[in-house]
Amino acid sequence: SDSELEKAKRSMLADAIYAQDSQSTLARVFGGALTTGQTVADIQNWPTRLQSVTPEDVQAAARRYLSSDPVIGELRKVAEETAQLGENGTL
Repeated sequence: SDSELEKAKRSMLADAIYAQDSQSTLARVFGGALTTGQTVADIQNWPTRLQSVTPEDVQAAARRYLSSDPVIGELRKVAEETAQLGENGTL
Protein backbone atom coordinates (compact mmCIF):
# COMPACT_ATOMS: atom_id res chain seq x y z
CA SER A 1 0.00 0.00 0.00
CA ASP A 2 1.02 3.62 -0.28
CA SER A 3 1.41 3.94 3.50
CA GLU A 4 3.60 0.82 3.73
CA LEU A 5 5.80 2.09 0.93
CA GLU A 6 6.16 5.52 2.55
CA LYS A 7 7.08 3.89 5.86
CA ALA A 8 9.72 1.75 4.12
CA LYS A 9 11.13 4.79 2.31
CA ARG A 10 11.38 6.77 5.56
CA SER A 11 13.17 3.87 7.22
CA MET A 12 15.63 3.46 4.37
CA LEU A 13 16.32 7.20 4.22
CA ALA A 14 16.90 7.31 7.98
CA ASP A 15 19.35 4.41 7.66
CA ALA A 16 21.19 6.27 4.90
CA ILE A 17 21.40 9.43 7.01
CA TYR A 18 22.61 7.54 10.09
CA ALA A 19 25.20 5.72 7.95
CA GLN A 20 26.85 9.10 7.40
CA ASP A 21 27.60 9.30 11.13
CA SER A 22 30.13 6.48 10.86
CA GLN A 23 33.09 6.74 8.52
CA SER A 24 33.43 2.96 8.36
CA THR A 25 29.76 2.47 7.47
CA LEU A 26 29.92 5.24 4.89
CA ALA A 27 33.05 3.67 3.39
CA ARG A 28 31.29 0.30 3.27
CA VAL A 29 28.30 1.87 1.46
CA PHE A 30 30.51 3.57 -1.12
CA GLY A 31 32.77 0.54 -1.50
CA GLY A 32 29.87 -1.83 -2.02
CA ALA A 33 28.21 0.44 -4.53
CA LEU A 34 31.37 1.20 -6.47
CA THR A 35 32.32 -2.47 -6.74
CA THR A 36 28.94 -3.26 -8.29
CA GLY A 37 29.20 -0.69 -11.06
CA GLN A 38 27.53 2.31 -9.44
CA THR A 39 29.08 5.77 -9.40
CA VAL A 40 29.53 8.34 -6.66
CA ALA A 41 26.70 10.32 -8.31
CA ASP A 42 24.46 7.24 -8.10
CA ILE A 43 25.11 7.02 -4.37
CA GLN A 44 24.56 10.73 -3.81
CA ASN A 45 21.31 10.71 -5.85
CA TRP A 46 19.97 7.58 -4.15
CA PRO A 47 17.60 9.45 -1.77
CA THR A 48 16.00 11.27 -4.70
CA ARG A 49 15.64 8.04 -6.68
CA LEU A 50 14.17 6.30 -3.64
CA GLN A 51 11.54 9.02 -3.24
CA SER A 52 10.35 8.42 -6.81
CA VAL A 53 9.58 4.70 -6.25
CA THR A 54 5.88 3.90 -6.56
CA PRO A 55 3.86 0.90 -5.39
CA GLU A 56 3.59 -0.10 -9.05
CA ASP A 57 7.42 -0.11 -9.31
CA VAL A 58 7.65 -2.44 -6.32
CA GLN A 59 4.98 -4.74 -7.75
CA ALA A 60 6.68 -4.85 -11.15
CA ALA A 61 10.03 -5.71 -9.53
CA ALA A 62 8.38 -8.43 -7.44
CA ARG A 63 6.77 -9.96 -10.53
CA ARG A 64 10.09 -9.86 -12.36
CA TYR A 65 12.42 -11.17 -9.66
CA LEU A 66 10.26 -13.21 -7.31
CA SER A 67 9.05 -16.44 -8.78
CA SER A 68 6.41 -18.82 -7.51
CA ASP A 69 8.22 -21.70 -9.23
CA PRO A 70 9.68 -24.04 -6.63
CA VAL A 71 13.42 -24.31 -6.35
CA ILE A 72 14.48 -27.92 -6.46
CA GLY A 73 17.86 -29.13 -5.35
CA GLU A 74 19.44 -32.35 -4.35
CA LEU A 75 22.10 -33.13 -1.81
CA ARG A 76 24.66 -35.74 -2.74
CA LYS A 77 27.25 -37.43 -0.61
CA VAL A 78 30.71 -36.33 -1.76
CA ALA A 79 33.63 -38.68 -2.13
CA GLU A 80 35.84 -38.92 0.94
CA GLU A 81 38.80 -37.40 -0.94
CA THR A 82 36.74 -34.38 -1.93
CA ALA A 83 35.47 -33.95 1.62
CA GLN A 84 39.07 -33.79 2.89
CA LEU A 85 40.13 -31.00 0.53
CA GLY A 86 41.26 -27.84 2.22
CA GLU A 87 40.26 -24.31 1.29
CA ASN A 88 43.03 -24.10 -1.31
CA GLY A 89 42.02 -27.41 -2.93
CA THR A 90 44.79 -29.53 -1.46
CA LEU A 91 44.57 -32.56 0.78
